[in-house]
Amino acid sequence: MSAAASDENATKDKIETQSKKWIGNFQLPPALVLMLAAILKSHQLSNSPYTANLVFESRVFTTVLIAYELVLAFWLMARVSPRVARRFGIATFFVFCLFGVEKITSGAESCGCFGVLEIPPIVSLATNIILIGLLLFWPARASAKLRPTAWAVAGLLCVAACLYPVFAFTTSTLSDVGHIIGGDNIIVIDTSTWVNKPLPIERFIDGEPNYTKGDWRLVLYHENCPVCQRVIQSAISETTEVGSVFVEVPPYKSPPREERKNLLWRRLSDEQDWFVAAPDVIEISDGVVTRSLGQLKPTAAK
Repeated sequence: MSAAASDENATKDKIETQSKKWIGNFQLPPALVLMLAAILKSHQLSNSPYTANLVFESRVFTTVLIAYELVLAFWLMARVSPRVARRFGIATFFVFCLFGVEKITSGAESCGCFGVLEIPPIVSLATNIILIGLLLFWPARASAKLRPTAWAVAGLLCVAACLYPVFAFTTSTLSDVGHIIGGDNIIVIDTSTWVNKPLPIERFIDGEPNYTKGDWRLVLYHENCPVCQRVIQSAISETTEVGSVFVEVPPYKSPPREERKNLLWRRLSDEQDWFVAAPDVIEISDGVVTRSLGQLKPTAAK
């Protein structure tokens, strides 16, 4: 074999090696997206109670999902049993696509997959489809240069670092007479424990307590919450003798509202940090909570 032929073969081998190396990096974007999603969800859980009615959006499920995303991310980067890792990755992002479609059809403004970072569901769906494509192009080959033990240790440390603040997070609550229990700044409102008791948050609500006489429906809401606004409009359009008092949870964003005899607008004190799964609705009779409706869904006006 001539020297020219040898050089040509060496060049081809080098190009092929570089090409395989470049193609092998297709697992990095899916892994980095998984890590980013897990870290942002961890930040959300470690800074707020984050509750939800649906099992797949609950705090427990989200905590498990954080651990799963981090383990899968490090598994993809370690390229240990790459064929199996790739299949897990494709299946995971396919499930994420299904959730994205559900979010789009339900009219959600954010996919909820990146914690407090609001990403439109259509963007999340497109991203998941692209990542599935990258994984399909990724050759399922192990790498002799990577040390599985080192990746496993790094993965476990990352999981621990993300989950520790989640489990260490604490909150305060209100007693039956409205005293703050606990030393944390965030006060969690759970109206289901208020039934047959005087309204615990009365002293934290501004304005005259007109709602302590007679029958009232009290709605805790956020101004920038679309569901809250639909519940408010539904309550206003109802023809009933029961009065309605709408209490805005800080930060305040609503403009001044005109009050009527059976329609009051109030605000919860901004001297505390409140966590409310809004819209939260309760019924009051002579200042005593008679019923907790929880996160009431809007009804069509008759």
